[in-house]
Amino acid sequence: AVLDDLAAKDCRGFILDLRWSPGGYVDATTNVAGLFLDNGRVITTMADGRPERRADRVVKSVYEADTPAGVTKYAARPLVVLVGPETAGGGEMIAAALQDHKRAVVMGQRTVGKGTIQTPSPAGVGDLQFRLSTGYSLRPNGKSRHRFADSKPTDDWGVRPDVGSEVPVTPDFGRELRARADLHGLRPAGSREALPFDDPATDPARLAALRYLRKTLGPVAGK
Repeated sequence: AVLDDLAAKDCRGFILDLRWSPGGYVDATTNVAGLFLDNGRVITTMADGRPERRADRVVKSVYEADTPAGVTKYAARPLVVLVGPETAGGGEMIAAALQDHKRAVVMGQRTVGKGTIQTPSPAGVGDLQFRLSTGYSLRPNGKSRHRFADSKPTDDWGVRPDVGSEVPVTPDFGRELRARADLHGLRPAGSREALPFDDPATDPARLAALRYLRKTLGPVAGK
């Protein structure tokens, strides 16, 4: 609904901000990524087994873009995905799928590297549940996003920004940006109060994304 509303207002490109996305359920993650990909494109592959036993992995299932009839896809409009050191799980899954299919430019900082699949199990005490890691997810290109205990910074884990699209910020400024984003998300619907997060000029990653889109799209006709 949000994408449809933006498109109706002649929005020519999108910025998908996943910098503080902790992840979520696989089906919901697949649906989000699928809005920007043609049906049939692989979003993630699930492998059974313990992630650290990489040689023993057994592919269990493949999730593909499968947007139902009546839902508008945006598989061609220019797209920038923002990621950072707090992007994990489902957020990484979306970014990796869009990056591997060359559907979006990924900007920001390297992600967490969390590719485990967790299955809830009743604990037998009220609604309390355990979450047991039963496997892990792979990128569309077949590589693992998971950062293992013995992984080195030079190893291929997480989601890296595209070449030339890294936007480094200090940890302190990163925390300040998240605080601004949280406050922005709590603003009551219909409020006209201006907040710091409204101004992309104070956010290096969003500013870089806007500059990229403006360069890619060019000036608006008649302006």
